[in-house]
Amino acid sequence: MNPHIHKEKTGVSNDLILKNIESLTRSTYTGRLVLRMPVIEGFNDTDENIEAVAEFMYSNNLAEINILPFHRLGSSKWNQLGKEYHYANQSPTGEDQLFHIQDIFLSKRIACYVGSDTPF
Repeated sequence: MNPHIHKEKTGVSNDLILKNIESLTRSTYTGRLVLRMPVIEGFNDTDENIEAVAEFMYSNNLAEINILPFHRLGSSKWNQLGKEYHYANQSPTGEDQLFHIQDIFLSKRIACYVGSDTPF
């Protein structure tokens, strides 16, 4: 949720992402909106960040999130593009951490689905 950390780790700010979500929730759209968040150890898996995501969701009347374990499936694409993949040595997110994060969201009354375990 911190735009400075987001830019440091991804190269871009998260302002547009957050503004797009806010715009959609304030529009006449009546469909189901489930946020999806890859969980990357040391980047966005802190309790502080999860609490901030939950607050953002609450302020935008959002009640569902799908958290996804980090994987390196996109690394070959980066290599083909001749770019350095900064997360090449990043470990996949552990199940214990994913379920801890799920517990935080559930305690905030936000439905939280882990990985492919979703009702949709």
